[in-house]
Amino acid sequence: MLIKLLKNPRVQHHGNRFAKFVTVGLVSACFDLGILTFLVEVFSFNLYFANSISFFVAVNVSYNLNKNWTFNSVSTSKPRQIYKFFTIAIIGFMFNQTSLFILTNLGIWYVFAKIMMVSMVAIWNYSANYLWTFSTREKYEKTIHNNSSF
Repeated sequence: MLIKLLKNPRVQHHGNRFAKFVTVGLVSACFDLGILTFLVEVFSFNLYFANSISFFVAVNVSYNLNKNWTFNSVSTSKPRQIYKFFTIAIIGFMFNQTSLFILTNLGIWYVFAKIMMVSMVAIWNYSANYLWTFSTREKYEKTIHNNSSF
């Protein structure tokens, strides 16, 4: 039963897409963590200010890689797509900043806290972006509308 499920083309498609998403996430996380550490350790930035900068740089990297590689999005409504992606990102940022504050105040090193947060937010980001930002539903509905004979 499990083998049959894994051979299903739809399951394979989502598995491949999720693997790409994880790869993009790792690249984005490296940008996020690298910039955060650099700003805090080299320039002595405030941790939360540095986290804001590193997070939004990583979100931009993530958006471009996910749009062009993971989801192969050809949306005709780029401003709407950017709005959706950044809405999801802002929710993630609020969770990120709050968690960083709580975890570091509990004595957890900020780098380890950041790694924990990235891990926790990955499923949320994939699901929300798959279902809302890069949804093929809009493209499907336009195709149906354009092909109607009314």
